[in-house]
Amino acid sequence: MKRIFLFLVLCTAVLACSKDEKTYEHWSNLANEKLNEIQALSQKVSCTNIDDFEVVSIGYNIYSLNHPSIKKEFEKLQKEYNNFRAKADKAAGDGRVYNDMIMLPATPPIRKECKNGKATLVLIKDLNLAETNKEIASRKKEIDTFYKDVVCGNANDWSLIAIPKDCCPEFIPINNKIKRNEFLVLTNTYTQLVSKKQILENKTCVGIVCGQKPPTIACEGEKVVLKPSTL
Repeated sequence: MKRIFLFLVLCTAVLACSKDEKTYEHWSNLANEKLNEIQALSQKVSCTNIDDFEVVSIGYNIYSLNHPSIKKEFEKLQKEYNNFRAKADKAAGDGRVYNDMIMLPATPPIRKECKNGKATLVLIKDLNLAETNKEIASRKKEIDTFYKDVVCGNANDWSLIAIPKDCCPEFIPINNKIKRNEFLVLTNTYTQLVSKKQILENKTCVGIVCGQKPPTIACEGEKVVLKPSTL
């Protein structure tokens, strides 16, 4: 009789746990609903001075605008969103984060502005050709000067990444220890801008063969330099 009672208690506990378990889709839907609430909250504030609004990263490649008048409610909704998203990721299983599976560097908004009385984030997809060209030039200047004050004492502290130049890659050095993620976000934004430019110009790189070899990295005069490959 005692064994039967313990068996019934165990079964009840298992069924209760199973009943409480939710799927990835369940938690993901709740997270998305909370995200919509966050975006709707930002739109309730009239925009007369865009500098009053702060760009906030909600999640991977998800951004919104916060204002002092809604800060408390905004942060509450953000905390609830993060909670639901964490539960969704846990429910996904195998330690995988399904919403962040493609972990490319993020692409932040290009700028924030007041539009029709509402605070708005301007994304790469919103740019016209003239704006795209302007942003490309600005980002390229940032890339070229990003590490200008970093001393190169060991070439092994550096590696190569490629950014687009016309239809072929341009190899540039990246420091493995200093502001690596920040630089990757910058170069990814630049790459997305170049892709946007090609779309606007109806340009294709299909069939173009690029034969250049990756250069080698060296330190000269405490500066990082790229030398032609000897391979």
